[in-house]
Amino acid sequence: CPVDDYGKPDPLYCYFDTEGGNIRNAKLAESCINSCDAQIQSKNCKFCPDHLDPIQFGVENEADKCSFCPNHDIQYPNRLVPLFGDNIACWQMQGFYENMDIPKDSQNCVLAQSMNFICGCEGPGYAGANTHTKQAVLAWLPRSMAILSTLGSSFILYDTTKTIQKRRRLLNHMLSTLSVFDVMGSIAYAFTTLPTPESDYIYGSRGNDATCTGESTSTYF
Repeated sequence: CPVDDYGKPDPLYCYFDTEGGNIRNAKLAESCINSCDAQIQSKNCKFCPDHLDPIQFGVENEADKCSFCPNHDIQYPNRLVPLFGDNIACWQMQGFYENMDIPKDSQNCVLAQSMNFICGCEGPGYAGANTHTKQAVLAWLPRSMAILSTLGSSFILYDTTKTIQKRRRLLNHMLSTLSVFDVMGSIAYAFTTLPTPESDYIYGSRGNDATCTGESTSTYF
């Protein structure tokens, strides 16, 4: 079994030549992985399990074979996919699944296809949005609803506090308090994907970890 720089078994080397980027032969990869008493870790993948299940090889029909980007429409071949290690690019992922006979209903195939949006592929990986237009709708629809909610709560806040008599009523105290928190939450929702780290390659993301944490905190309150 190949080992990493620290002398620990690293099954990733069974699939990829991480120095040259070449994809291993399917038979050699299967033989190699069987000799490894280790699992592939996806440390930097937010949506993946800590360890990936052993990859299954062999399909009876070509139609049952997994394809990372089914439409072969990769737009960003050099982006890194945080599924198999830290340095595997989109073009390597596509070549890997083209060379290896991996069933399309296996966990590793489903996980890989759920992340193919990073490479610009159209498909169900992006929360079911299988086109770039639908990805834009997912970002803008809650944004428009949040703007309307902000306007509505702002009007309630104004209406319940515009006179001394209204400010003295307990019901208006409750409505104005609820409106303040609703405005905070609605403004956070209005940003939708904007504060998301750019490294996640979500539509409209322009933020970092700090902005993402700030949005989630505002939404929580």
